[in-house]
Amino acid sequence: MLSLRGLHAFYGLSHVLHGVDLDVGEGEIVALLGRNGVGRSTLCKAVMAIVERQGSIRVRGRETIGLEPHRVARLGLGYVPEERAVFPGLTVEQNLLLGRHGAASARSWQLEEVYELFPSLRRRSDTHAEVLSGGEQQMLSICRALMSGPELMIVDEPTEGLAPLIVEQVGDLLAEIARRGVAILLVEQKLTIAMRIAHRVYVMGHGRTVFEGSPDELRTDEAIRKAWLEV
Repeated sequence: MLSLRGLHAFYGLSHVLHGVDLDVGEGEIVALLGRNGVGRSTLCKAVMAIVERQGSIRVRGRETIGLEPHRVARLGLGYVPEERAVFPGLTVEQNLLLGRHGAASARSWQLEEVYELFPSLRRRSDTHAEVLSGGEQQMLSICRALMSGPELMIVDEPTEGLAPLIVEQVGDLLAEIARRGVAILLVEQKLTIAMRIAHRVYVMGHGRTVFEGSPDELRTDEAIRKAWLEV
């Protein structure tokens, strides 16, 4: 589904990613872990063509280096940024409909499907996004990305600042989305949620991947956890 090879990314003269290799398979949840500032969010933006990048990024075998962001999105990618980026003056339903990227495609989710997945959004469908709780805004951001019918979702720090109960709900929602055939690249700070729902895990440090394996393999690798994850 997604294959990165020798990926470098830059903010002007700042060289953030240094030759990252990473793969996400169909219907797979891959967690990208690491301390703040190691380049995880930059990697998401590089995949979406939001920052300068070099190397290779292939989506279903198609090279995307050189494509503009809107063309990358139309290859079947959905992006949930760390800041959520809901439209505060629009209602929940209006936000969701904007996620379709124009005309509906065969892969597009319908409103009823989204409301079934997260019933709270149905109850708040006529509510402006600006008055939603942080957890509701996060669910709205995730479900808005679903509306375009992505085959791969890139989800950046979805549980940041949320209460433990809402964190669990976000994890359950992502797991259910994956069960319905959508692959997920999950950037997450909370190890518990990532280790619970991910099929594979990458750990980043200093702009490179320093570990790749299963959650169980990471649990037993004390040296990696101490060097790159634990405070």
